[in-house]
Order: sequence, then structure tokens, then C-alpha cells
Amino acid sequence: DIQEKNSVIVRNEVTFQAELPGIEYFILQAQLKWTGQLVRMPHHRIPHQIFFGQLKEGRRHRGVPQKHFKDFLKSNLKKCHIEPQQLETLASDRQKWHELCRSGLQDFKAERILELNQKWEWHTAKITLQASNHICLHCDRSCTSRAGLLAHIR
Repeated sequence: DIQEKNSVIVRNEVTFQAELPGIEYFILQAQLKWTGQLVRMPHHRIPHQIFFGQLKEGRRHRGVPQKHFKDFLKSNLKKCHIEPQQLETLASDRQKWHELCRSGLQDFKAERILELNQKWEWHTAKITLQASNHICLHCDRSCTSRAGLLAHIR
């Protein structure tokens, strides 16, 4: 069928049909897993020292400084409804940390789907508003641009 070949399936619809949470979900999942391991790691291990360490000298640049792992982690913890101030106490118990991460990731996934739906609805509403701005006075045809309307009138 020609119409089926020409039909367009938007990216959101493909994501929903395949039940994929999105790449950000997987990155967030790996980051939370690694963070839990870092917090529970012995203090003499180098990754633990780097994560919790502070520089004695130097400072960040003025303006908008380059973000570090801790900065991204803090914003991602907030996306999953996990308090960054309680990170060490929450991650010290492995089972509770896994449950907290699982529930936080589910919340993140649900909010992301809702946000994508809202963006898509806004986008489609914007397209319909733009299409109705240029209407031919003779035949009531709707054109997407002023140039298209002028070409139609000729």
C-alpha cells in the first residue's frame, strides 16, 4: 500500500513501541551504579580518593566553569529524586541503594516520557498554527509559508 510506505512514524512512537527508555536512562543507570561502588570502596583505593578529594591549589575558571563528574552526578541524582547530601549514607547499604536507584530510574523514565509527549504536542500545535497563517483568499487553501501562498496565487 502506497500510503503505508509514505507514512511517517516519529521517533517518540518508535521509542514507545519498542519500550526503550532512551540513552540517557542507560547512562544514568551506569553512573548511579558506579557511584554506589565508589562510595562503598575502601578509602585507600585511588578512584575513591579522586572522587572525594579536593585540590589544594588551583580553581575553576570564571564565567561558566567546566562541569566535573560530581556536578553531573548531583544533577542526575536530583532527576532520580535522590538527595545529593545523603549520598554516602544511602549508598553505604547496597540493597537499599539498588532499590532506590531502581525506583529513581523508573521515576526518571516516566517523567521523560511525559516530557517528550508534551514537547511533541507543542510541536504539532505549532505546526498547525503556522499552517493556518497563510490562507488563499480565492480557494481557502492553506499554505505553510508566505512564499508558497504567493506562488499559489500566481
